[in-house]
Amino acid sequence: MSEGELAIAIVTHQELSGGKRRQSKIRYEFKDATGRLVRGGGTDESWELYEDMEVPVFYDAEDLGKNVALCAATCELRTD
Repeated sequence: MSEGELAIAIVTHQELSGGKRRQSKIRYEFKDATGRLVRGGGTDESWELYEDMEVPVFYDAEDLGKNVALCAATCELRTD
C-alpha cells in the first residue's frame, strides 16, 4: 500500500477483547475518492479511539479490501 490513497474514516464500533493481553478493536467506514463506502477494522494500538471519532486510513484504490487505519499500522521494536 505504499502507493495507496488516504481517507478519513469514522470509527463505528470499539470494543476490548482478549484475556491477559487485552486489545482495543475498532471497526470503521470511509468513502474512497469515487464516493464508494468502504468498511474495515483493526487493532487500535493507541488505545485512544472510540465510536464516532475520525481516524486516517490508507487504502489500495484497486482493491478496497486492502485498507489499514493509521492506529493499526504501527509496530514496536524490541531489543531483547
